[in-house]
Amino acid sequence: MRGKIGDKVRLQHILDAIIEIETYSLNTDFSGFMKNSMMRFACIKQMEIIKLFTWAKRKNNRNLKIN
Repeated sequence: MRGKIGDKVRLQHILDAIIEIETYSLNTDFSGFMKNSMMRFACIKQMEIIKLFTWAKRKNNRNLKIN
């Protein structure tokens, strides 16, 4: 069963995903990145994780009014 997670946990997942992307692409240039399908798909997966955790937060706060 999926439960709600707190902001701190959600932000940690996002930070972990960003660190993974940085680690994957640390010693490569754009050309090398584009030639390496495993690296591209690993980065895409991490971006999907970021999307998941940012979308979940936005969905939970859709009725929030900001002045």
